[in-house]
Amino acid sequence: MPQTVSRRTVTTRTIADIRAEAERLKGASNLGRAGVWSADQNMQHLAKTMRASLDGFPFTLALPWRIMGRLMKKKFLSMPFKAGFKLRGDSMKLLPDDDVPVGQGSDELIRECDRILGGAAYIPRSPFLGAMSTDDWNRLHTGHANLHFSHIVPDPVN
Repeated sequence: MPQTVSRRTVTTRTIADIRAEAERLKGASNLGRAGVWSADQNMQHLAKTMRASLDGFPFTLALPWRIMGRLMKKKFLSMPFKAGFKLRGDSMKLLPDDDVPVGQGSDELIRECDRILGGAAYIPRSPFLGAMSTDDWNRLHTGHANLHFSHIVPDPVN
């Protein structure tokens, strides 16, 4: 089992940055974790979210959540994501599989990044935040990636 370590600071600003970090982590031989998910579980979760932003989310949210999301959208997309948010109900479909083989999560994330970089169009609405531009989706994905990549610590021994 990987060593449990402190989170690191990660700053991705573009989808290409996310892809590059996934490639870098895929090639790392010793990964520590600063949370309960493995590196590939973190990356599979990011991939599932990206895929949903392209193909559609497999759930809808109750009206109070949709109202709250739309009211908080500007702040949500401009502030760093915070650890500890718990997905509930059907949104749990975005959680990673219980056991993600080494390399699978990074491969999925790289594939979704390649779709976006290749020109795939995002869906026009988030189930939580409402209407979303390409820039909005990119800010969501980079903020989300910064949080989850911070839980993956390459070579924690050195």
